[in-house]
Amino acid sequence: MELVVAAEAAQENQKESWDYVLMMAPKNPPKDKKGDQLPEDNKGVKRFREIEKERDAAIASLKDNHVGLHVEVKDGADGDSRYVLVRASEERLLDQAEQVELSMQLKPEYGSGYMAFTKERQSYFVPHSKEYFFKKTQRMYLVKSIIQGDPDFGGAGLNINFMIRSGLCNKVFPLHSKPEKKKLMDAWANLWKIFKFQPLDEVKDYFGEEIGFYFAWLGFYTQWLWYATIVGTIAFVIWIVDLIAYPLSQDDDGNASQEEGGGFSVWALVVYSVFIMLWATMFLEFWKRYNHELAFRWGVMNFESSEEQRADFSGLAHDGVYANGEWIPLDSSHDYGFEIPKNKYYPSAYRKTKIAAALPLLVTMLIVVVIATFCVLSFRLWVQQNDSLKVFGSVAGGVVNSVVIITMNVVWRIIADKLTIWENHRTQTEFDDALTFKIFLFQFVNSYTSLYYIAFFKSNNRFWNVNDQQDKCKIGGTEEGVVGWGCTLELSVQLATLLATNMFIGQTKEVAVPFLMAKIQTKLLEKKAAKAKAEGAPEEAIPDYELDGKLAAYQGTFDEYCEMIIQFGFITLFAAAFPISPLLAVLNNMVEIRTDAIKLLGATVRPHYRGAQDIGSWYKILDLMGIVSVITNCLLIGFSYKPIADLFSTSATANRSFQIFAAAVITEHIVLALKFLIAEIIPDVPGWVRKEIARSDFIKEQTFKKLEAHEKKVYKDE
Repeated sequence: MELVVAAEAAQENQKESWDYVLMMAPKNPPKDKKGDQLPEDNKGVKRFREIEKERDAAIASLKDNHVGLHVEVKDGADGDSRYVLVRASEERLLDQAEQVELSMQLKPEYGSGYMAFTKERQSYFVPHSKEYFFKKTQRMYLVKSIIQGDPDFGGAGLNINFMIRSGLCNKVFPLHSKPEKKKLMDAWANLWKIFKFQPLDEVKDYFGEEIGFYFAWLGFYTQWLWYATIVGTIAFVIWIVDLIAYPLSQDDDGNASQEEGGGFSVWALVVYSVFIMLWATMFLEFWKRYNHELAFRWGVMNFESSEEQRADFSGLAHDGVYANGEWIPLDSSHDYGFEIPKNKYYPSAYRKTKIAAALPLLVTMLIVVVIATFCVLSFRLWVQQNDSLKVFGSVAGGVVNSVVIITMNVVWRIIADKLTIWENHRTQTEFDDALTFKIFLFQFVNSYTSLYYIAFFKSNNRFWNVNDQQDKCKIGGTEEGVVGWGCTLELSVQLATLLATNMFIGQTKEVAVPFLMAKIQTKLLEKKAAKAKAEGAPEEAIPDYELDGKLAAYQGTFDEYCEMIIQFGFITLFAAAFPISPLLAVLNNMVEIRTDAIKLLGATVRPHYRGAQDIGSWYKILDLMGIVSVITNCLLIGFSYKPIADLFSTSATANRSFQIFAAAVITEHIVLALKFLIAEIIPDVPGWVRKEIARSDFIKEQTFKKLEAHEKKVYKDE
């Protein structure tokens, strides 16, 4: 009786609940400036009619009986939008889950592990609730897979990305759930909860594993930044106290010297720099352990090996299958004991050729970035010709450099997206990895060129003179550098300016702009609804799907990761120049977690479900940056601080620079060896996770052996 009541309640709820929405606008053909209808032979009207036919065909595909979806088409309150509402019954979702081999958790008596769902063994799996067998994210994934699925296997055959690119749809999105959304807004997307731990399991259940891993990583990174903040703040205080106690003086040539007894801050910065080098390794190793813990708890340990192919993936139909990411051709003349499937196949040699063809464009853009950076440095040097504007020139140069960096990043992102789509990667993970490589290589050069120039080349004065104004360290220098002055001071100012400007622009671009646009769109919708009411239309509440449709489209976690990885580089690559940077970063990130959450829940449509088993290729990039940071900091310490340089070499000969460089390289090798030793000592997977996996696999194996034996006996008896 209880199950019947639950089923009836679920059926009643489904009358008003929808899984997916396809927003189509405009609904009406274009008009002229006076508001009059344009003739049918007008180019814009012709294009509208073509799109209208394709939209009608797409709606018909969704309504096809063999697809099994419930579809309704609603007109928007704005009078110029259509909303195609889609949902699937529990029975249809069960069929689709079996077809796509959805990974689901087994009940404790079957090992509590995860395995592919089958309807025959439905009772073995843990249901989401009495009303619904699947979680909301699973429903989202299954309904989307029906919409995009092959018509030969019960799908509607629609490519969502293509529909958006071609103008058939403005947006395609799953609906926000009001109760769950309110719960997350109260407990998570709230600036008053800034010192509270994140409800990561609930975040994962609402948005999917990809977004869950992003917020887990961001929270973990922010926690570890506190260790760097404490040590960096101590080093910064010692730096300031040392300069106050032993002030600097200048000779007639502008070179600086510190009173006898000073220079203690140099050693504090050296200790801090070594700490940061090792901190980066410890952070990554412990994140790897936490990543495996989450992947086990969320049941995605082997997600990538069974990942489905992208809807945008194209190729010719061939006899064969993909197994563990590898294409396995099958001979149709051979009897394998099963029906040979046909799958899309695209030779990897073609893709590699395209990747090689795109490299010249990448190199060209990198050269453009370097030229743009030196143009900004020329601007700074021009401003600094006036002695009273020297500090202003450094700050202004940093701000202009930040604006150039962000602009170039936006331009290259558009180009990189198109190149990666052209390369035709099979899975979303492969696509993301290829895009990550292109974007980050570009952003690395774009973000850090000016810093490397100031740190290692500026004092050598090898590049140019502008109006007889030499670009060199006016106070101190590479050989005579004193903490807080000369190139070190300018490097600190440039680093602080870039860090602060990136934080400000990032928060504005990611949160303020989407919220403002959503607010404007909602206000316009309310005005149109009020106008319709004044003209005699019945008063009706604006439905949730239409309110959600006015929110901004979610662009994924890519930009968020980029922002944080660049910040990680500012902290680690030039640790010796600006020890207070972790403090700025940790304060920014504590707010970033909450503002990103607010944006997801209040300013953007609900993202499509995306699975993941880790943070992808970002981990490799972080690891590589940790190695680069060791090289950079060792050279920076050796060549920027005179006490360290004197320790490496007291010679005044021409061999001094070579001796300092050799000592820095030896030190760098020692630190790198220590980093690799730490990485080897710390296990990648926690011991309890390994034991739980082994226990779960053993119970599942033994239980299913008994079940199969029992099923064989029943079959034999029958």
